[in-house]
Amino acid sequence: MSLVSKISHSHISKTAIAIIAVLGLYVGGYATLYRMSDANVLQQHAQKWLSGTDRTLNFDADVGRRLFPRPTVIIRNAVLSEMDGTTPAMKVREMRVGIAWTSLWGEPTVEKLVLNDPEVQFSRDASGYWNISDLWRTSDKRTIVFNRVQLHNGTLILRDEQLGSLKLGQMNLAVSRLGENLSYVLSANSQSPYWETLTLNAKGNAQTASGSLKLPDVYMQFNGKENGYTFSGSLKTDAQWQGEDFMADNTRLEMASHRYNSTFNATVNKFNSRHGNANLTGINAVFTAPNAHYQPNGTLSAAQVSWRDYHLHSSEVNLGFTARSLDSIFDASVKANADWSMQAGAQFHNAKIVTLQTPTQGLPRFSSEWEGSLNAPTPTLWQVNLQGLFDRQPSTIDLRREGSIVSGSLKFSKLNINNYLSHLDDSIPNINLFPKQDVSWKIGLDINTLETPAARVDNIHTDIHVDSKRALFKPLSADLYSGHTTGSLLISNTAPMNYHLQQKAQDVQIRPLIQDLLKISRITGKGTAEFDLKTSGNTHQEMLSQLNGKVNLDINDGELSGLSLARLRNILVGSPIGQGDSVDDTEQTMPFAHFVLNANIKNGVSRHQAQADLVSPTATMNSKGEMDFANARILEDIVFQGADSSIPLPIRVSGDIVKPAVSLNYQQITSGITSPEERKQAVSDALKQQWQWFLKQPQTAASQPAQ
Repeated sequence: MSLVSKISHSHISKTAIAIIAVLGLYVGGYATLYRMSDANVLQQHAQKWLSGTDRTLNFDADVGRRLFPRPTVIIRNAVLSEMDGTTPAMKVREMRVGIAWTSLWGEPTVEKLVLNDPEVQFSRDASGYWNISDLWRTSDKRTIVFNRVQLHNGTLILRDEQLGSLKLGQMNLAVSRLGENLSYVLSANSQSPYWETLTLNAKGNAQTASGSLKLPDVYMQFNGKENGYTFSGSLKTDAQWQGEDFMADNTRLEMASHRYNSTFNATVNKFNSRHGNANLTGINAVFTAPNAHYQPNGTLSAAQVSWRDYHLHSSEVNLGFTARSLDSIFDASVKANADWSMQAGAQFHNAKIVTLQTPTQGLPRFSSEWEGSLNAPTPTLWQVNLQGLFDRQPSTIDLRREGSIVSGSLKFSKLNINNYLSHLDDSIPNINLFPKQDVSWKIGLDINTLETPAARVDNIHTDIHVDSKRALFKPLSADLYSGHTTGSLLISNTAPMNYHLQQKAQDVQIRPLIQDLLKISRITGKGTAEFDLKTSGNTHQEMLSQLNGKVNLDINDGELSGLSLARLRNILVGSPIGQGDSVDDTEQTMPFAHFVLNANIKNGVSRHQAQADLVSPTATMNSKGEMDFANARILEDIVFQGADSSIPLPIRVSGDIVKPAVSLNYQQITSGITSPEERKQAVSDALKQQWQWFLKQPQTAASQPAQ
């Protein structure tokens, strides 16, 4: 045989041997794989793997197999039960278990585990135990090593018996082993009523040991949308599971939202948890919203917080709040013992609250220091009790809500509103008194002393009844203008708002009362004033022009301004004085012993009648006319009747309310007389008789008529 033939024959023989060896290896390997992956054998391994638990693992009997690129077992429709053995805890549409070649003859090593469309549920009961606690507790009995794990399109549901549930969908996870370390990459979407979309991405390294899992560099990023606004953020922490304990150090959460361009940053130094109970130390959080109304900023800090049996407790929580406007900065701080639970809600004990508003101009406002408590089981069931200082004066707040009704009391020793009104113009302050439709207020208000720009008011008491349609202050009583008033005030929630004032003021100084209410000051004295007034408007001027109602005055020992003996004297000598006269203001008063006025007001114009017993001159006065409050104008006919005079003296007052023009009422003197001569004689006779009466008055006995 030739050399070439020998070589060819040798090569063919070796190739054939190699092919036979490969075929033998393939057949042997496949036979071994087939034997290992038999459905019954897998079921036996599954039950052994789950020993120590009452769980079951079931799957289709049709098991797929592939030998290359690595031996792979394909399990379909696998279902892992809960501890009751029947309820599904995890479902996997397809599970691909790729094992190392050495696993065919030695200890099994999973080279690659792929889970397609898994659905997993982790739940925690009221005692704080998770539904996988038995698997974690017996993990030492399962020694299979996984080199790579991939999860595609998974769904994870986290459910707490009291706190609710969170669903993660479209979850993808890739885990790779590098020596003793594992690296992982995770992505998922979250569904919740609190946001429209939320996407999570996490990566880091993991270290496993007997009964422990360390995640030293957890870094998760997220982004989403809520109420139409996008947001994004990140979470960093150093976490680990040790047996049944979970621990996390140096946790930091950062979040930014396009809603008001807001940010939220929080840090927790240490977090320890077991069976749902937890301890947190070194908590700090900061919130900012620079584009929101008043640009609010908030802070929170707590040295320690505990969570036991769904009960949150901290011996001291510090809250800070700042709001800014164009003309002021408002600061508030709260320090308190804090508790929260599902059953009792939020509770703050031994609370200390400090507030201060600092305007760019003027004195500080809302300067307060309070101590007390807040109990709020639900948003519609709460109670606030505070005692302290408001603007450096003793005050108390006692409010509670039960369902749709807010009730309680507010008490202030002294309240000075001058500083709160100094920056306002003629417009009515835009204060929203009216709650939502499902809430009403019934609150007692007591103010010992109220300082206003116009007067000091003492012993104010009112019961406030407020709903979405009206605010009623009844009874409304106070000591003011040296007397006492009682009645009610009704404010209707319209645009503009409507007001209805009913008051009876007794033994009060009339001039400041009328000046503050109607912007006129023609009369002084002390007596009784009864008001039944309705109006509407956004400014004081609008309210005067829309004024309707009744006013009754009964006054003793006072004076009428704009009239005097000097003016009457000039009228009688034929020199009536007008609005620009030079008579001294101190002489333009007429004292009276008793004065009564009854007025009906319509659209800001008063039509009234009045009677008075004058002191100087000694006479009676009867008048009727009208006043335009908005324009400060008067038109009034007055008749003076001397005690010993049979002919009355009629005069007319007109023009500006403060300095009106005064003249004889010739029309009344000559009423019913048509002849010019007779009218002239009637005027002459009236003047002569009134002059003789006038000369008898002590103040004018030495006067002489003009020639």
